[in-house]
Amino acid sequence: MKRQQKLLLFWLALSMLLLPLSSCFKPSGDNNNGVDGKGLDSSVLILYDDKAPSLELRRSAQLALGDWDKFPYKDAGLVYAQMLANLLGGFEGLEYHIKGMSEYRSGEALKYKRSFYLGSTQNAPIPESFQKDVLSGAPVTWIGYNFEVLDQTAAFQTLGASYATVYENYQQDFRTGFSHILYKGYLYPKFQAARELIGVSLNDADVWAWAYTEQGEKSPYILKKDKFWYVADIPFTFITERDRYLVFADLLWDMLGLSASCAPQALLRFEDIRPFDETEDLNRVFSLVKERGIYFSLATVPVYVNITNGAYLNWSDNPSAISLIKDYQADGWAFIFQHGTTHHTDNMYNLEGISGADWEFWDAAKYGPLEKMNPALALKRVLVGKQLLYDAGLNPIGWITPHYAAPGDYLLEFNKAYELYFERRFVESGLLRTTQFFPYPVKDTLGASILPENANYVSEANTLKDILETAKVNRVLHCPYLGVFMHPYIFNPEYQGADKVSLEQLNSFLDELQALGYEFVRPTDVRRFNYRN
Repeated sequence: MKRQQKLLLFWLALSMLLLPLSSCFKPSGDNNNGVDGKGLDSSVLILYDDKAPSLELRRSAQLALGDWDKFPYKDAGLVYAQMLANLLGGFEGLEYHIKGMSEYRSGEALKYKRSFYLGSTQNAPIPESFQKDVLSGAPVTWIGYNFEVLDQTAAFQTLGASYATVYENYQQDFRTGFSHILYKGYLYPKFQAARELIGVSLNDADVWAWAYTEQGEKSPYILKKDKFWYVADIPFTFITERDRYLVFADLLWDMLGLSASCAPQALLRFEDIRPFDETEDLNRVFSLVKERGIYFSLATVPVYVNITNGAYLNWSDNPSAISLIKDYQADGWAFIFQHGTTHHTDNMYNLEGISGADWEFWDAAKYGPLEKMNPALALKRVLVGKQLLYDAGLNPIGWITPHYAAPGDYLLEFNKAYELYFERRFVESGLLRTTQFFPYPVKDTLGASILPENANYVSEANTLKDILETAKVNRVLHCPYLGVFMHPYIFNPEYQGADKVSLEQLNSFLDELQALGYEFVRPTDVRRFNYRN
């Protein structure tokens, strides 16, 4: 994948992070359980705004996107519910049930291990029965808007805080907004955008994280009293690698009453390994990390195509490179992930007509599904590529979607080929799309086991120094992970691109990561947290 193409995906996804998922994104696997009063000690309830007034929906759309007509905004709450469910998918044995707030029944919040309410839209209706259950001591995490609907005197006394105001942030440069979250001694940045923070009047609740402006003003961001937690915005909006999203994800442990002491783990991936690649380019960096005792994954493309010059290469056309990869695989250092089949689109410049640069299951120009592709054809393409890897003597253990871009119904089909993924998840609803990365291994709402790719890739925009900072951010969490990837060609001494890296710089980077306590592990050894223990 070329740098400019991945940046395009990043910014497009980032700009649409508030958008709802399609109906095909439903909880699956061991987390898709309506518990109906049974096994509630290991079950959580996720509630979202499903009956928000149309004027408030329009306001939310303009706040998030600035263009209501171009992006018909329906129900952001479902987006957040799915993203929360994905994070909860990191806890094996923990079940969740998602429902609209309009379906809430009296006493439900008192039955579950914890209930999460995602207040995505101001003035959305909150049933009196839910308000009563919150004030009576139900284990609830209230996220975002509508805290003011509670009886404020009772909230101040029983929940330790009450609603005070909404801090608006509409200025074009956003310099007056709350830009950082202080948590465990680290200042996590909030991506500066037109969004709001809920201000509270603090009584005796404990503040676990503070929001700060550039001018030093502060306001409680996440607070707790007894079984009640409050989060002062929606942490799933405009997330980046060092965002306060990580703060919320880490506090899920505490909200669920869990404790952990995990050694920091790192995963290294080399990207776009194609039959076109030179053996020397591959071995230059493979040998270095092997000498350091570092396991690594290879995002391997079965077929290389370049429609600009008619090139079409299988691994049999590059015996030296495939022999090298097979040796590292046989020695137990390299783990093969299938990265598309051609990593390009047949007979299309999408955008360049070259494997690795192009998108295979997505139309980059239209930023939508390919016209002549469907889920069955997409799966068939995956299976053809998988067989080609087997034929070349490689044993793929998992899948990486090219540019992380494919419709949700395709991703469901891909589960028939692979159980393990090493990627961020691409989700969509009609014309609306978003991505989510994970700070730890999860089983997502589509039933896929996903390794954390939470540090992005080495580039001019995300240097080794930046990735080290991301490593420090994750290091303070309960269970730190770092998933990073890089292209072998950037280490070629003759390469002069802006994202060029020397082997000396890579060695220094690896030294610093290990000094932070990170150990590079086999992708096959990574497990979700066992909630039952």
